[in-house]
Amino acid sequence: MPRKTVKSFGVEWLQILDEQGVCDEQLRPPLADAQIRSFYEWMILARAFDEKAFKLQREGRLGTYASILGQEAAQVGSALALQPSDWMFPSFREPGASFVRGLPLKMILQYWSGDERGSKIPEGQNDFPITIPVSTQIPIGAGVAWGAKLKGENIAVLVFLGDGATSKGDFHEGLNMAGVLSLPVVFFCQNNHWAISVPLKRQTAAETLAQKALAYGFPGIQIDGNDIFAVYSATDEALKRARAGKGPTFVEAVTYRIGDHTTADDASRYRSDEEVAAWKKKDPIDRLIKYMATKGLWDESYGQNVVARARQQVEAAVKEQENTPPADPAEIFLHTFHELPNDLAEQMRALLSANGHGNKNERELTMAKLTLVEAINLALKQEMEKDPSVLILGEDVGKDGGVFRVTQGLLEQFGDKRVVDTPLSESAIVGATIGLAVYGLKPIAEIQFEGFSLACMEQLVSHASRLRTRTRGRYQCPLVVRIPYGGGIRAPEHHSDSNEAYFVHTPGLKVVVPSTPHEAKGLLTAAIRDPDPVIFMEPKRVYRSLREEVPDEEYLIPLDQARVVTEGSDVTLVAWGAMLQVTLQAAKLMADKGISAEIIDLRTLSPLDTGTIIESVKKTKHAVVVHEAPRRCGVGAEIVARINEMALVYLEAPVERVTGFDTVMPLPKLEKFYLPDAGRVVQAIDRVMNF
Repeated sequence: MPRKTVKSFGVEWLQILDEQGVCDEQLRPPLADAQIRSFYEWMILARAFDEKAFKLQREGRLGTYASILGQEAAQVGSALALQPSDWMFPSFREPGASFVRGLPLKMILQYWSGDERGSKIPEGQNDFPITIPVSTQIPIGAGVAWGAKLKGENIAVLVFLGDGATSKGDFHEGLNMAGVLSLPVVFFCQNNHWAISVPLKRQTAAETLAQKALAYGFPGIQIDGNDIFAVYSATDEALKRARAGKGPTFVEAVTYRIGDHTTADDASRYRSDEEVAAWKKKDPIDRLIKYMATKGLWDESYGQNVVARARQQVEAAVKEQENTPPADPAEIFLHTFHELPNDLAEQMRALLSANGHGNKNERELTMAKLTLVEAINLALKQEMEKDPSVLILGEDVGKDGGVFRVTQGLLEQFGDKRVVDTPLSESAIVGATIGLAVYGLKPIAEIQFEGFSLACMEQLVSHASRLRTRTRGRYQCPLVVRIPYGGGIRAPEHHSDSNEAYFVHTPGLKVVVPSTPHEAKGLLTAAIRDPDPVIFMEPKRVYRSLREEVPDEEYLIPLDQARVVTEGSDVTLVAWGAMLQVTLQAAKLMADKGISAEIIDLRTLSPLDTGTIIESVKKTKHAVVVHEAPRRCGVGAEIVARINEMALVYLEAPVERVTGFDTVMPLPKLEKFYLPDAGRVVQAIDRVMNF
């Protein structure tokens, strides 16, 4: 059979105003004279701000700063195309776009001076704060666009990125999801030719960046990024297309980074003066001045007045920022969670006391015998019935009901707009989940196995966990990420790990681990309603190995309270997840020896209910902590440290840990030797009791 072309694609180039100031009036957007002058005035303000920020950094009055010199048209032109109700997601080099959108200059200076109050986006302005981790804002922007589509709201989302971001996985996963779901989002790439010292030719072999969008099923256009008319026209057209329900667009604005990558960089080490000089001749402001002069819209007097006003505005912002009272040290704690957990409140009191600050304000049932899977399914079902903003997304969660059938039947009841099978893109799943949460929905993401959660760690650590802190409480992130974890089901590599410590070590994430069906339902219901991001880790080996009575009616179990499963007087046993059953077996064996064990099921690993543990240890004077994760730096080490800090004088023996080993989780034939069992727990109890 002969070969044939299946599909042909092309990438359009758009330039309206060239570097000589010559304009194609047929292509120029229909702009009034006042609008053209506003384009010029915004760009002058952007340049004045950039020049002052550079000087402030050199004077030691500002931290590291990323210059926008030469990229003013790309930022101002694109931001001016937005409607007030639209959303904007900057990366780290878009101050020009941010103050066009209404962010006070003072706040941009605050951010780059190291004051997080600069990230508290004003109410009514639908913008994300500055994003430092490259490309990670892309799936989140897609998530907000998805939220708007689900709510039927006629808005568009503009996501900024640089050429370097196109090499990142989040770029491809975010664009793919946007294409698959036909989301109202515009990806605006400022191709300034350099990702720090890496030139564009080392980023891609493609002739254009715009053509990457074609692979994901939507148009890409390449434009002269120093031509503010082309920038405005292309962005405006793409945003209108998005609002009309026609899906995403990728805009590649070809521009140039005249300055260094940041004030910590020296670009002369990797690029030539000739290259920079050639691009300076394409300056976006100079070409607009030439055009405006031919139309009688610019003369020397007007230009001087605009520059003077811009500099005065910037100087006033500098003065306001530098006269702002210092942030209260309590700010470190107050935006980590919606409500301050007891352990953080204690840390805050200690800090404030040590630094001379006063105290701050802290803010009859029917039963069925269910498995853990059935209890989780029931909690999901009831919350989706109760709250139409709750939705589930992940790989195979729809028709298949998830690999463990936890979401079985939910697609049939709630439809494919609320139970969504996504592409195989963990980072995109969690990034979109963050965006959905920011937009006011209650998303529940499923990651199929704990080993796959590493692919979405940057979204969880860089965004979900710190969004409240970064924005000083302006944005919340009420989401749940469900993750089956742990061994005991003879699964292949990367399917049996116990990686809870990764999440526990991340401030801003709540980490919940149910141990029984009853606990799972109450904890998941509380997690879904919680205003903070919750990692809900489900012990796979308990999924169907245990049945117990679970109320049909809804109930909540607080996310900061451990449970005393059995009371005892001789030794405290602390466990969670699948290890609770192991610990119960060991306690029964010890009871035959006359040893009375008090068993604590932690339920929540972050925040940790330290008080329940300490009170028990003070009573029993002996303790053993049991978990299947590796021993080194595990949650057990934190529990031992807290016992030593708060109850050392009560102990009659060192605290023992029974854990997995500091090795890779073995494959099934050796798994039983790795996982703690009742025999190992009994040996540990014997050691502490006979110390």
